[in-house]
Amino acid sequence: MKWMLTIYLCSVLDGSCIVINEEPYIYPKIYEKHSECVKDGLGESFEMLYGWKFKQEWIDEFEIYPKFICEKVPLPKKKPSTPA
Repeated sequence: MKWMLTIYLCSVLDGSCIVINEEPYIYPKIYEKHSECVKDGLGESFEMLYGWKFKQEWIDEFEIYPKFICEKVPLPKKKPSTPA
């Protein structure tokens, strides 16, 4: 099973959420393990708010918070082998 990470930035004011798709935060990202997905979700959402382009005033003014999800990615179904 693979896992897909998507990080959203949301606003408490109107309940809207957006996905940032700008380097270095391009989503979704695929992981082999759920634990890796969660670890990066926590770390990257923190870095996105406090180590990237956001001013602290914006976080307060627009009441911005991160939200992330690690979703299962179904493996492709194997095609049945055909007899020769």
